[in-house]
Amino acid sequence: METEITKITKTTHFLSLFPPFDRMETAEREELALTAQTLIFQEGDTVFKMGDTSLPYFFVVKTGLVQLIQQDEETTYLNSECDEGDIFGLRAWLAQDAYFSTAFAIETTEVYALNLDVFSQISQKNNKVALFLASTFASRLSSISSESPDELQKVRNFLFQRKGFSDQALELDAWQIDPVKQVIDCTPTHTIREAAKIMSIFSVGSILVIDAQKRPVGIITDSDFRKKVVAVETDMRHEPVTAIMSSPVKTIKPDLSISEVILLMLSQRISHFCITQDGSDKSPAIGLVSQRDILIAQGNNPILITKQLLNSTQLNRLHALREQAEVLINTYLQRNFPIPFIANIVTEINNVLTQKALEIAQKNLEETGAIMPKVRFCWAVVGAEGRREQLLRTDLDTILILEETDEAHRPETRRYFRDLATEVKRILKACGFEESELGISADNPEWCKSIAEWQLYFQYNIDNMPESQSAELGMLLDFRPNAGDFSLANALEAFMVEYVQADKTHVFLRHMAQAALKNPPPKSFFRSFIVESSGTHKNKFDIKARALRPLADVARILALEFQLRDYNSTFERFHKVATLAPHLAEICEAAGIAYEILLKKRALYGLNHQTSGRYISPDALDKQDKQELRGIFKIIEKLQKAVETHYGL
Repeated sequence: METEITKITKTTHFLSLFPPFDRMETAEREELALTAQTLIFQEGDTVFKMGDTSLPYFFVVKTGLVQLIQQDEETTYLNSECDEGDIFGLRAWLAQDAYFSTAFAIETTEVYALNLDVFSQISQKNNKVALFLASTFASRLSSISSESPDELQKVRNFLFQRKGFSDQALELDAWQIDPVKQVIDCTPTHTIREAAKIMSIFSVGSILVIDAQKRPVGIITDSDFRKKVVAVETDMRHEPVTAIMSSPVKTIKPDLSISEVILLMLSQRISHFCITQDGSDKSPAIGLVSQRDILIAQGNNPILITKQLLNSTQLNRLHALREQAEVLINTYLQRNFPIPFIANIVTEINNVLTQKALEIAQKNLEETGAIMPKVRFCWAVVGAEGRREQLLRTDLDTILILEETDEAHRPETRRYFRDLATEVKRILKACGFEESELGISADNPEWCKSIAEWQLYFQYNIDNMPESQSAELGMLLDFRPNAGDFSLANALEAFMVEYVQADKTHVFLRHMAQAALKNPPPKSFFRSFIVESSGTHKNKFDIKARALRPLADVARILALEFQLRDYNSTFERFHKVATLAPHLAEICEAAGIAYEILLKKRALYGLNHQTSGRYISPDALDKQDKQELRGIFKIIEKLQKAVETHYGL
């Protein structure tokens, strides 16, 4: 007969094979194994029912198979399927609510029931376990009941209110913030113009609005000026700062560590915190901390890299600095910095690198006797880089927008800019970037056009929507200027948005939606992994085509409908639509989180394997990865159904 010690030893060993238990110390696993009850369910037996009060333990499948089913008034659908090593019954505990689904055995199944109090204590102390919970349950948010709008927030709050949630092994808690001690401020009676002048004098990116007792009542950032002053038709300059300030101000105590501030920025999605005497907005402001301060605290930071890029002229030095940036990106990913945060850093580094490449290319052409025509131009990027989410040095998708020229000088002008683009491409390839997969490159006459020609291009494609060019058009709709005269790109974008909005029946958007729905997620993913069946990447999983692209396509369509001109990235678009369309709020929130998880997975895989990260070997994925992808496929499926309903397809 098996002794109690042998039983605990076997249970501990089994748990060590699967996440999140493999992230625990041996003593922690043994402590949890001491609580384990072995339960056996026959085919058809119910483990728990949807709506039941949650039990004081959760479950791990030892052998067999469990299905989790959700029901509403009209339909019953499969939420998840759990086999060896999978955990279930945790989400109700996280949300502090009843079970979200019914669990039953579809074959003879043996499970471990593990005590939740002990597991909770371990997760509070072990940040690796807490991070596992964050990423796993973020990928499963699509199954949260739409009849309880606050459930998603409950899960979020539980995850992000934990102390020391970042990885202890990385010693983030040892770093202290060095905030801005001289707070640049104004009063609520100052005008927007006066506030802008103060920011300009002190060369700062934000200004605090305070009352007579120095208590913070609002904050204005560069982003507020762009979105609320520059981007609107009304002259706002003489309005009071209260018209554009963000309020209430998010405040923190003076003694928080970097890891705690990072987590607050992650959960609240803001870039500035006001430091006050007691941590509330009822006491005087004594400092200001931003994402930039966090970067400076780490020593190796993008500000230094961009300054060095601007001062470099040799290709080998540019390449080395971009390599250094990739090391920095990897560090941020490993330390679980927010993906939007990392993406913005990478975008700024790439912007500076591109601008430097243009400068060098122009000088190289001058040495051959080619002089730049006196014509305004805008260098723009499209696709992932246009959306500010190209974390790695993958393919370059670029276009040129030119000012109109007279017919006599047109051939010479076009030849010069194509030559310039060829030289820029050579420099960027030397820095580690790749050729455009779809051939969208500014050195190609097809992608080097005057603004009038670009307007005709978009007008024709919006009117006719050629199916063969839907992927190409989708990428081009995400163009973003990063060098030259931005007014050309802004004018083209305004034309495009107005042209789309002029169609009150949304014919174009419906066509785009139909094209997006032709790329559904894999339907069967429970026992096997979906991979490419042929070609160079046979037996590998295409995370771009099967997971990232379906989400980006939908976000782009919604951004056009809701005129989100100031929201470039896929996750920004989803989160913004969630605030504008209540019937899409929950699925868009879940989709935004899912997209961030996917970007991180692709980037980490690419960095670890020195590839673009697009094609992933299933052997490199652990059970947690597959669980997360399974949940994300469900989110994509629900999102596409929501789009189908939204556009009446």
